[in-house]
Amino acid sequence: MHFCVQGCVYVTIYRRRMSRHTTPAAPSRNRPSSRTRHGTVSALDVEILRFLLRFGMARPHHVVAWTGASPHTVKRRLAALAGRGAVKSMLVTAALRDPDGSVRETVCTAWVTTAAGAGYVGEWQVTGYDTPVALPVARHSRQMSHHALGVVDLAAWYRVHGFDVVAEREIRSREQTSTIAPDRVTEHFWAVDIPGRPGVHPPDLGAVAPDGEVWAVELERAVKEVRAYQEVIAAYRNAGMGQVWHIKSQATARRVLDACTRLGVQWAPPVAGGVTVSRDGLIRLQQWLPGRAGLRGPEQWTRQLPRSAPAGIPVPADKPDLSASWRRGRVIDLNQDELVGGVLW
Repeated sequence: MHFCVQGCVYVTIYRRRMSRHTTPAAPSRNRPSSRTRHGTVSALDVEILRFLLRFGMARPHHVVAWTGASPHTVKRRLAALAGRGAVKSMLVTAALRDPDGSVRETVCTAWVTTAAGAGYVGEWQVTGYDTPVALPVARHSRQMSHHALGVVDLAAWYRVHGFDVVAEREIRSREQTSTIAPDRVTEHFWAVDIPGRPGVHPPDLGAVAPDGEVWAVELERAVKEVRAYQEVIAAYRNAGMGQVWHIKSQATARRVLDACTRLGVQWAPPVAGGVTVSRDGLIRLQQWLPGRAGLRGPEQWTRQLPRSAPAGIPVPADKPDLSASWRRGRVIDLNQDELVGGVLW
């Protein structure tokens, strides 16, 4: 499916960028491994628990992609964490793809962090904010599993291509006011204000590209009024943020494109991969496909994400080592001469 329209008036806006070294997403304040009354929790365990806490739920292949751990390692760690009551599996309903490409509603297993597991995680730094984040356990809704698993699909895809990814739950925790805690200090970075709407509008994901470009990422599965899309698109543009719309249906695509046309967006020539890009490169539309059905064993938990970068955003060819945040041991430079057993190698 390719989205293509005729261009209109070209409008120039400023671009929001940030250095990956100014406000990086730092690791948890937990040490690489810490002993509790329940035993030792490794850095990988904390990474898994925090990932599930940030996005609410995930399937095992998402955990493999996010952490960079092997499928069999992830299987062992989930089993060990479940034995401690730190995670649990649940059956949820989601629209998934069969091997023949057809999409159907099916039941699959998702993993979530429990209240006990959240206690291991502590707080962590989130890209864009000065104050660390600590999240409670998500309220799990089987009705919301369609959207939640779609978003975590996107989150893993962006991360393996070197993006710093911020979850909607993290954004809401820092930017959304609360009637329960009206004096809570809030910050403003990812969410945008929309005139006439109460509160703020957070993207489904925040993503900082390897070059520092800031992107708001939306997964659009529904078909809304053109005006609703127009307001959100305009708010992101006014904030200087790039925006990516991963779209399920042609009906939704037509309405998003109509909203862009009303805002005077001019489009670049069509590019490969079913991506429609504005002339300034800051608005991108791409077809979204749900994840694969099945994937019952570790041998099926790899190579489930597209090889190409999301939305055709330029990224370096070399992908990051996602295990660096939790793997132990000294990194050895094989290009450096070392004395081994008295012999220069």
